[in-house]
Amino acid sequence: MRRGKKPRHPTSRSTPLIPENAHAETEVPTQAVLALRQQVTERWNQAEAALQCQDRALALQCFQQVFALSDQLPTVRLNLIILLLEFERHEEALLLLAGLQAQQVHYSQAMNALGLFYDRHHKEDQALACWEEALRCYPANVEALNNQANAFSRMHRLEQALTCMDKALVIEPQRFAIRYNRGLIYQKLKDDERALVDYTQVMQQATEADPEYLWSQLNSANIWIERRQWQQARQLLVNVLRKQPDADYVLGTLVLTAIFTANWSDYFPQVQEVLAGIDAGKKMTPLLTLLALPANVQQQNRAAQIYMDDRVPDCRSKGYHVRRPGRLRVAYVSSDFGQHAVSFLMAGLFERHDRQRFEIFLYSLQHRREDPLLQRLQAQAEHFVDLSTWEDAAIVALAREHDLDIAVDLNGHTQGARTRLFALGLAPVQVHYLGFPGGMGAAYYDYILADAIVIPPAHRQYYREKVVYLPGCFQVNDEQREAPVPLRRAELGWPEAAFVFCCFNGTYKLNPLLFAVWMAVLRACPEAVLALLGESGEVVAHLRQEATAAGVEAQRLHFATRQPYARHLGRLAVADLVLDTLPFNGGTSSSDALWAGVPVLTCTGDTFAGRMSTSLLHRAGLTELIVGSLEDYVAVATALYNDQARLQGIRAQLQSNAVRQRLFATEPTTRAIEQAYLTMHQRRIAGLLPDSFSVGGGSCC
Repeated sequence: MRRGKKPRHPTSRSTPLIPENAHAETEVPTQAVLALRQQVTERWNQAEAALQCQDRALALQCFQQVFALSDQLPTVRLNLIILLLEFERHEEALLLLAGLQAQQVHYSQAMNALGLFYDRHHKEDQALACWEEALRCYPANVEALNNQANAFSRMHRLEQALTCMDKALVIEPQRFAIRYNRGLIYQKLKDDERALVDYTQVMQQATEADPEYLWSQLNSANIWIERRQWQQARQLLVNVLRKQPDADYVLGTLVLTAIFTANWSDYFPQVQEVLAGIDAGKKMTPLLTLLALPANVQQQNRAAQIYMDDRVPDCRSKGYHVRRPGRLRVAYVSSDFGQHAVSFLMAGLFERHDRQRFEIFLYSLQHRREDPLLQRLQAQAEHFVDLSTWEDAAIVALAREHDLDIAVDLNGHTQGARTRLFALGLAPVQVHYLGFPGGMGAAYYDYILADAIVIPPAHRQYYREKVVYLPGCFQVNDEQREAPVPLRRAELGWPEAAFVFCCFNGTYKLNPLLFAVWMAVLRACPEAVLALLGESGEVVAHLRQEATAAGVEAQRLHFATRQPYARHLGRLAVADLVLDTLPFNGGTSSSDALWAGVPVLTCTGDTFAGRMSTSLLHRAGLTELIVGSLEDYVAVATALYNDQARLQGIRAQLQSNAVRQRLFATEPTTRAIEQAYLTMHQRRIAGLLPDSFSVGGGSCC
């Protein structure tokens, strides 16, 4: 939610310089009084002019001169308080505050400004108390209601935030900035229909120059994106960029709508502009989008730092409890407990944690329908806590009550994340793992769990987190996950005799360069077909058009829908070879393919997201499936198509006990991660700052 605007300085030329009752004189003013009034008027006008020119230092100086000449003017006192707080001169502002108490409206405005000061310094309780006092003495202070609602919303106290906004709109029903902020609250409450109503009214009432006009279009677009209504989102985003070409994060969001629909008409110039903007330090794109773009590791991490410093700055409080004796307390924090890729990988680790040394908490941020995997997690977890309706402050208080040693973020920048919990400080040691394959970009994450392939030592300099190197592969696996459902190709509509290449990664991991490479493979392999996810009719149409333009018959592309997990594994098992994506590899999807016994061909990229499959294949000992260029990618895919015996040999390797133990045994990775936690904790107890290290044979140099 956007923060409340700075309070408007009530310095209108129509405002009397001296209160009317102060010059209801019975005698003609003396020459000295007239001269004083002239000086006051001149300084006042200078202050106004300085404010209009955004010279706030000069404005402060002029108001101080006015105040020295006549300290009975409440408007001058109010302006001084506001400016002193802006310049961090808190004590001086407080000294002036008492003189306003008799002036209810002015005092209310001053308390509003004081609340903003405390809010800037992350003193939320004091800020809320100031706004409460501002409203006590003047209930119609719409700015205080707005700022109070903004704070409640950031704290996830959404019903209270909504109440404040409703009150403000009763007072000023045409105030489109308030209506916009209420739309944000509805959006957080998942009441998208009411959010769209508020945003639409703002777009009808505001002028095109008002920031709320553009942001209402952008937030409406975000709602359509969540609903996967790409065309509606795209129209709004194009309009935003037409009015404001440099609007924060909008171009990257527009690219997102294009890559989710495989609409690549403007892909190359837009991506080039996004990456150039990142290099220039601009706010260009949401971070999940960036993983799918050809950014290098430096650009990805720079964009993450820009985003986090802007959207979720560090506001940790100090003063964790003195370490109590007993087991190490670790909380895993996620919105994805249940039927989700993260839980498919993590379930075994939660079960195998050493209960003698570790006390494990699962903090669930999203209420999900009951499913077998969620039931398994709830049954095995020592502490499973549904926090989906809890406000941020209450969750942080619970974490302090639980006296956590380590908090692990399994979301990162993915949907459902509540990163502000980590910004507030859930635990003295905070770790980022698995859910988001890249750096978080925030200093309040102490460590990232990785391996020497996904984050080579030379790349550590770009990460704010310190890197903990696990042995073999960064990815934990669940050796008890479901087995593939036996399927026949005829059930899938695949030709029995054809060579089936497949890739069931999400459409947004595709791009025109990669697709051109796949078409080169199909041209070189005339009896082959390619099976992909057909996430919408629009995606199918665009990819068939791209295939035809590349000289490949459109019917050689076969499109699948999303299926229950075991059936998804079953269709992987009857494919011949998985073609991995670049620059965003398959993570869980590559692991799924290897679990189903089908080889994965990958090309190693520059970023964490582009090196995940390389890490998995290296761990499996299948380095012949790892290439370093797209030219080699085409050559190896073609060679495997032409050499069935070689391909069957690789499949046999995947089924061997040795390879499956290296890839999927849960116990060794669990023990390595536990050792990592113990080392982090020991460093903290010893008073040492976080630093990179390796565990269990992992390499970091």
